[in-house]
Amino acid sequence: MLVTFCEACSLVSVLFSCLGLAFKFAELEYVAKLQDLLEASKSHQTLLHVLDFDIMNDTVKTQGSHTRNLRRVRQGIDLVRTMFENSISSNDNSLKEPDQTADKMMRRYIRASAPVIEYIDSLYVSRRISLDW
Repeated sequence: MLVTFCEACSLVSVLFSCLGLAFKFAELEYVAKLQDLLEASKSHQTLLHVLDFDIMNDTVKTQGSHTRNLRRVRQGIDLVRTMFENSISSNDNSLKEPDQTADKMMRRYIRASAPVIEYIDSLYVSRRISLDW
């Protein structure tokens, strides 16, 4: 269900604050694109319905299309994942609490986000939409 997907993804927006002020714009954009998808859930039940609608209307890559906004949400999820991976793999302790709670949470996010990213990518591939745009 699209609405469930949007509710789950809304939890990611707070993680942008862990990345610092430099990522505030990315957070605002992520929230706006997610809000569009939540609005789309009123007329589309699933992510596939969103893609199919935009394919039928030839608006997949059009600015403001739900499919394009889904792609931006996916990129936001991946951005947070990448930043967490980089933080864990470096000696940068700026995102880590002394008790390693943040480290554990980042690792959980990394593991949980990978299948979501893969699923979104698989939807695009199933509809023959290129992943490199």
